[in-house]
Amino acid sequence: MKALWYSLSLLWMVLLSSGAQAQAMRVEPVMENLWLGKYMDVARDPKDAYRFEDILSGALDKEFKRATRDVPTYGFTDHTPIWARFQLENPTDKTIELYLVSRYAALDYLKLFSPQDYGTYKSLMMGDQVKFADRPVPYRYPIYPISLRPGTHTFYVWLKTTSNNQFPLTLVTAHEFQNHELKETTYLGLIFGACTVMLFYNFFVYLKFRNPSYLTYVAYIASYVLFALNYQGLLQQYVFPHLEDGAILNYLMAFSIDAIAVTALTFSIEFLELKVRSPRFFKTLHALRWIMAANIVNTWTLKFHATELTLLGSFVLSILMISAGVRVSVRGYKPAYYYTLAWGFLLTGNMMVLLAGNGTLPYNSVTSWGQFTGAAIELVLLSIALGARVAQINQEREDGLKRESALQQEMAKAQEDLAAQREEHIRTLDAQVLEKTRDIRSILASINQGIFTISGDGETLHIQPEYSKYLGAMLDRTDIVNNDPIEVVFKQSNLTADVLDQVKQTLLSAVSNDPLNFDVNASLLAKEMILKRADKQQVYIEIDWTPVINDEDIVEKVLVTLRDVTQIRKLRERAAQQEEELLITGELTTPQGRKYPKIAKSSKDQIQKIFQGLEASPFDTSLWKTALRFLHTLKGEARVSGFKALSLGVHEIESELVAQKEPTRDALAVAMKTLQAKFELYRTVYEVKLGNDEQSADRVYLPGDVARRFYESLSRSAQGGASLSPKDVEFLQKQLNSALAKDLTNVLEDEVADLSNLARELDKTPPVVVFYGPSVPLPAEIHDALAQTFGHIFRNSIDHGIESKNERIQANKDP
Repeated sequence: MKALWYSLSLLWMVLLSSGAQAQAMRVEPVMENLWLGKYMDVARDPKDAYRFEDILSGALDKEFKRATRDVPTYGFTDHTPIWARFQLENPTDKTIELYLVSRYAALDYLKLFSPQDYGTYKSLMMGDQVKFADRPVPYRYPIYPISLRPGTHTFYVWLKTTSNNQFPLTLVTAHEFQNHELKETTYLGLIFGACTVMLFYNFFVYLKFRNPSYLTYVAYIASYVLFALNYQGLLQQYVFPHLEDGAILNYLMAFSIDAIAVTALTFSIEFLELKVRSPRFFKTLHALRWIMAANIVNTWTLKFHATELTLLGSFVLSILMISAGVRVSVRGYKPAYYYTLAWGFLLTGNMMVLLAGNGTLPYNSVTSWGQFTGAAIELVLLSIALGARVAQINQEREDGLKRESALQQEMAKAQEDLAAQREEHIRTLDAQVLEKTRDIRSILASINQGIFTISGDGETLHIQPEYSKYLGAMLDRTDIVNNDPIEVVFKQSNLTADVLDQVKQTLLSAVSNDPLNFDVNASLLAKEMILKRADKQQVYIEIDWTPVINDEDIVEKVLVTLRDVTQIRKLRERAAQQEEELLITGELTTPQGRKYPKIAKSSKDQIQKIFQGLEASPFDTSLWKTALRFLHTLKGEARVSGFKALSLGVHEIESELVAQKEPTRDALAVAMKTLQAKFELYRTVYEVKLGNDEQSADRVYLPGDVARRFYESLSRSAQGGASLSPKDVEFLQKQLNSALAKDLTNVLEDEVADLSNLARELDKTPPVVVFYGPSVPLPAEIHDALAQTFGHIFRNSIDHGIESKNERIQANKDP
């Protein structure tokens, strides 16, 4: 029904006044949107017999009448062509570039005849029945670029359409058109955005509450969006840009209007509950709904007065729905207030467009967008009305519950008499139960386990009164009975929210149901946890779950047993630590253990550099890559050197960093602290248990005479004696350099020796490393860098560059 008030223009035909030809419109180089209506002469061609040559010759001048409004409108004339002419005056001496914009996208055919040189004319046809892709300006409205030369020029327009015949033509410069259309497109986007939000919002509400009113409202919004997309020319622009014959757009327009009517009627019947609240309106709207539904089929098949039925049905529909809303509102149905107000806004917007179309109101951005603005407000108010309806239903439900509660109280009072008669019998049973309960309580008071039972009503869980004394001590709290076990027991543990939800849902499905439910979902119950007490102590707990089944073979409750295994866990951890220390001891006592000091020293230096980099702000992500390269190299050195505990530890740290979605300062800091702890364990074993000195790898040995000469020279200098002579300094410097320097063979001695171990580990032939050239002493400061570089190259070569024996034999190579 969104096209209702546009369609009513049939009832507001324009009275055209005759007279002299319209004056020419004066065009300026900078010009905003100017309506051409009052500058136009219009002639209708009821027999579709006028030719442009006859019009151009002046033979039909008497048929043209002066238009008096900004937007001349002539209603629905069933493909009756209409001609219009206007003059544009360019007072300047330069050509002005203009856009002639038709601000009604639903026109079937609109042809502009533009004057050219030597009295000739060029024509350009547009409309929703013409291929959109051929438009010179790809926009939802037909836009004709005009190059207006100096002087006065006459233009002609030919219109033919099944929709409302009107000439909403504006003249604007290209720059001002872009500014105006940016605002208009933004507003149009907001309108469609509001419609889309309301559509999805009410659809999801329907999925939650399964209320049919929401589903019919979603269908109503969808029908309106289809109509609006078509009416605004967006359907042709984005869905059918290459369509040669646009008849489908006319069909979709009629279908969407009728679909709006059918869904609006269905929504109104369900929302207003007319079948109960107003049976007369229900019968009337129900009959109209069938008529509009049948007209959808009629539009596509028989086409028997389809347009008239659409217009009449939409007109009657609007009146009936507002009347029904008022009727139900008067009877106290509060959601109908919003409903009536919503349709009132839509009616106001439609009337603004209608009155602007017949000249009663000025045709501007407010009146031209009145219908869509009113529709957007209507959609929001109808959503509020739906919310009010749900709220009222909930209130009625609460009132019913209150009445039910009052009835239950009356029944309880009646049952008190019966209870008095049974009281004696109950006392006898209580004595028997008390005796058994005393025995159970004695057990619960002495057992060193947290024991309690959980019952439920299908929605909530609670701990029953009988529980072990040790449970209170374990949890360090007394408010246990009748509380939710998830909150009291398990929420103060390390179990995640997802695990807690699984536990709760499993217990809810098990209690008061067949034991099969418990057996099927028992795997979802947590078997252990770490309890975080208020005194910051962590208690390791093992959990057992046992269903308690009654005589009717139903799970009455669930017995839960919590065992404190903290001491056992600590003993296991200590044993694991001792086992690791024993493994490290074995590694450091092998011949390869002598490599530890060098690896430890270089690693500590690298770790220290990474920590220094972490202090910088902002965090440098390249430090993350540096750390990964360092860990990869360290893992290889540790593996080749036989330090398995170190290699495994570094591998775990490296894997955790690689698994991170993005580099973070905290994750890298934790990784480096973990690596420091691993080296600290190695240092403890190396120095404390094995009595070694970690700094021994850096000691330098000098010949005895050189050492004595050093000592004597330093002693004389310390006692104020003569300082060392240049000759002595040169001698001692050479001796120190000689002691510290090594040739490449000695620098790579350990790396070469490690190749044999690595080759055997990878089932490959140990390679032979040959050093060519003279022995060159190398300074001590580059020893570590050379060793790490060549060591990495050696390991990669034998790991990735040299095949195994079998692979080399299969490739016809020397094994």
